[in-house]
Amino acid sequence: MIPPVSTAEGVRPVILIAYDGSDDARKAVRAAVELFSEPAVVLCVHTPATDEAAAQADTSAMPAASDDSHSLTRVVAAEGAELARAAGLEAEPVVAEGGGVAAVANAIVRGADEHQARAILVGRRGRSKLQSVVLGSVSSAVVERATRPVLVVPSRKH
Repeated sequence: MIPPVSTAEGVRPVILIAYDGSDDARKAVRAAVELFSEPAVVLCVHTPATDEAAAQADTSAMPAASDDSHSLTRVVAAEGAELARAAGLEAEPVVAEGGGVAAVANAIVRGADEHQARAILVGRRGRSKLQSVVLGSVSSAVVERATRPVLVVPSRKH
């Protein structure tokens, strides 16, 4: 884990990238690399959707995961951290628990608080207003709950 590090100038800042293996999450990693030089905590929240993303993840360079779904979530988190590292950021994968939209958003905000993140980066799925009302929006929920800056990286659909 990349903890905040005290330096002569204060605490070494980190950023938190919410990552679920989706194309939009990959876009958030790329945005983080373009905009920040701080180390990154790549947070993946364990949900059934994360299990689906794990099935799509490129696991060729990662240690084999066991069959339990928490291991699959760790694979997705590791994929996100590897994307960030390959692009030049120091990055560490972290896994949290969450079930629905509110729980996932709370886990992201809690992770940012625990790591004293300077900012939170999260991808936006590009759902319509109706879909967001019915299905919920993690990025909107994070913005509503966070006490630190949140960068919502728009979907390429927009």
